[in-house]
Amino acid sequence: MKFNNLFKRIKPHFFYNDKIICSSNNQIIEIDENYNKRYIVKLNISFLEKIIFKSNYLSRLLRLGIRSSIHFKDIFFFSFKKKIYSYDVKNNILSVEHKFRRGRGPLSYTCLENIDNFDDGLIFGEYFGNNSRDEVHIYKRKKNSEWEIIYTFKKGSINHIHSIVVDKIRNCLWILAGDFDHSSSIWKVEKNFKTIQRVAYGKQIYRSCFAYPTKEGLIYATDTQLETNSIRLLKIDGKDIKSEEIHKINGTCIYGCELKDYLVFSTSTEPTHHATNKLYLYFDNRPGIGILKNRSEILLFNKKDYSLKNISSFDKDFLPYGLFGLGTIMFPSDSKNNNTLYAFLSGSKNYDQDTIIYNLDSPI
Repeated sequence: MKFNNLFKRIKPHFFYNDKIICSSNNQIIEIDENYNKRYIVKLNISFLEKIIFKSNYLSRLLRLGIRSSIHFKDIFFFSFKKKIYSYDVKNNILSVEHKFRRGRGPLSYTCLENIDNFDDGLIFGEYFGNNSRDEVHIYKRKKNSEWEIIYTFKKGSINHIHSIVVDKIRNCLWILAGDFDHSSSIWKVEKNFKTIQRVAYGKQIYRSCFAYPTKEGLIYATDTQLETNSIRLLKIDGKDIKSEEIHKINGTCIYGCELKDYLVFSTSTEPTHHATNKLYLYFDNRPGIGILKNRSEILLFNKKDYSLKNISSFDKDFLPYGLFGLGTIMFPSDSKNNNTLYAFLSGSKNYDQDTIIYNLDSPI
């Protein structure tokens, strides 16, 4: 499918007041529905970092871009340079609120709003390599802009947290954790984190980063380079929980989003896990056995009939995964109630660090 528009070197983050909030290097901008751009604020960088940002390859090598982001109660939050930056929209105040103890920050943040038996707030789960399965924390933002630990997975439990999913159908949260052995798991959270139960674990079919609650259960996609990936339904019938395959997909799914009529999944291309040879991982540019073709794809999953359509495929560039990152397609952390899709490509042979826009109300 041909895309409708292209933003060079611009990354979309979330929607706010009917505009898409984006970043261009360290600069935060907003873009309206007519694609008019307006400067908002800049995150602090050094003179050397300004030079590095001029190169796609160098900025990827040094992981310099703005990563996960979200807005909550008129405040923007960005993971950048191993810290959480906040921007108070109404008062035009930029602050550094938190430094991550390990890693570069979460894969995603989660807003808690109007969920029975949960206090409102902004939370995230720690995401870092953690092959030794050290303890992993969940943090919540306090009213004084500090971040406190509200739950800790004990040592030996998991490698890290991929995402925390709000389920208003069941008034609970779902924690998606990875990556290997029993760490591949799905946890149910109730009563403001007083009750946490591991409901599925120990197989790569339970390793996921994105899930969508339905009356039947959770629609989710797997994220493993070790075996063929799939979009699945975690059927929930009381205490009986079972994972069923709906569609096989080309590669690992790290990113997804919801539109008006579709769930959107993207597949990534990444190498095989090398638990004992980190040096090999840095320079490996061959996809893992769970990647069928060395390309990233955008997949539309119809909410009504569960049909799946691949609308675009993008070949991975030649650069090794460990040094320059995976081949991925990312989406804004929330969505407007329409079928306009913003997709940011990294590691693509033709559109590296660019955003492509699709109008999915047009014939597909």
